[in-house]
Amino acid sequence: MKILFAISILSFLVLLWAAIAITRRIRASHRLERSSASSQPEFSQFLFAATEGANAGTHSPVPSGPTSPYDKATSTERG
Repeated sequence: MKILFAISILSFLVLLWAAIAITRRIRASHRLERSSASSQPEFSQFLFAATEGANAGTHSPVPSGPTSPYDKATSTERG
């Protein structure tokens, strides 16, 4: 009977230790998310920077007609 009581006490302590460890891990990950969220730009800022980068590159004119045999086969132009 005393062995069962000791096992149940030990199991309770292990369960309590696991719960505390999980709680600490979750709180630590939330702290990291908060600190990294403030240093990362918002998604709209990311999109704006991406379009600015694309506009800063060299502009080549878009070809007006099909440029490959595949384009000719799928072209909407008749003739």
